[in-house]
Amino acid sequence: MKIRTLDRHAYHVTHEGEKAAGSLLYHQPDFSRATLFCSQNYQMQQTGIGRWVTCKADMMEEEAVCMIELNGNFQISLGRDRYTFVKPVSWKPRFYLLNEQQEELAALIPFLNWPRQCHEFSLQLNEDFALETKSFLILHMLHCAICGVAMINGEITATVGLLKG
Repeated sequence: MKIRTLDRHAYHVTHEGEKAAGSLLYHQPDFSRATLFCSQNYQMQQTGIGRWVTCKADMMEEEAVCMIELNGNFQISLGRDRYTFVKPVSWKPRFYLLNEQQEELAALIPFLNWPRQCHEFSLQLNEDFALETKSFLILHMLHCAICGVAMINGEITATVGLLKG
């Protein structure tokens, strides 16, 4: 899979051969509200401080939850499955996704696109876990990376919910 950045609020995930796998489109500059398109349409909404909930577009039942932990990592919950999205502690520009057994499923390497004034991401999937890393999980991982880079750059804070009142 590959990630294509259209601008700082629109991202597409494609399979080999440029076949569409999903999209992540933000509606707010602070990344608090987004639409995810993959096998179905989903709405992502920030519901608290450092917490985003994803629901099917036509229902209110939670499909996924992304939360920032005190250590700066993100916890991604998809039903019973739990994943940890790790932000770098050092200056090494690499984010990675771990399953519950702490095995690395995928990595995202950000790089700056000056003309578009945004970040692009190179996706590296662990072939041993290819069946586990579907586009829905990749889109949530991408959301965590976008928010992580924005926090590192001081564009948003993990406490953005406090600022909204």
